[in-house]
Amino acid sequence: MRNRVSRRDVVELGEELFAARLSTGSVDAILTRASDALAEPYEDLREQILAAGALNADETGWRTHGERRALWGLFTGRHAFFQVACSRHGDHAKALLQGTSAVFGAGET
Repeated sequence: MRNRVSRRDVVELGEELFAARLSTGSVDAILTRASDALAEPYEDLREQILAAGALNADETGWRTHGERRALWGLFTGRHAFFQVACSRHGDHAKALLQGTSAVFGAGET
């Protein structure tokens, strides 16, 4: 996510670095399988973070397909959890934090 490489760029990179011939559809299928495989561990991580005694949260602007979004993060001394939301509205933070009794700190802006 850091470099926001498009599917087309992944195809080109695979061919240049590894002589691997992929289509953008293949890249999309790989990403879908990876997403499905990580869904349960992602929720397990969220539960671990919400069970922590103390956590911090922060958000930053994010773009997806050219549209403005917000990247929300929950952090403990050991774990980090990220979620992209449609806006920076505080309701997203409330939903992310639902179920925790942790002492909460917000990141600096």
